[in-house]
Amino acid sequence: MITQAHVEYGHRVVIHGKQVGYVQGQYFLKKNVDIQRDIYKKDLIKGLGK
Repeated sequence: MITQAHVEYGHRVVIHGKQVGYVQGQYFLKKNVDIQRDIYKKDLIKGLGK
């Protein structure tokens, strides 16, 4: 999956050259990295033990 920067970090909403709003980022990548970090570490330690 490719995460687009404007979705990850948020973006301005511009209509006719004027900013009319802002969409907050969803941080899909950061959330997934945070979830996977411990799992990856456990798998790495297990793999090195073989």
